[in-house]
Amino acid sequence: GAAGPGVAVAASGDAAAHPQPDDAEVERLLGERRAARDADDFAAADAIRDRLADLGVAVEDTPAGPVWRRL
Repeated sequence: GAAGPGVAVAASGDAAAHPQPDDAEVERLLGERRAARDADDFAAADAIRDRLADLGVAVEDTPAGPVWRRL
């Protein structure tokens, strides 16, 4: 019935609703995050990390620097 398409859209999840950023966009956001961390603005750095997660990108901080991967 009419509820079918609505249910399908709701079940599709966030990743389908938002196309994943290209590598250049991820690198740009990581640069902003690095600058925020360097300025001890950890709230901004965390917000950028959360935004990347919303875009389907996981960031892991390592001794060699941040490493990212698509979820």
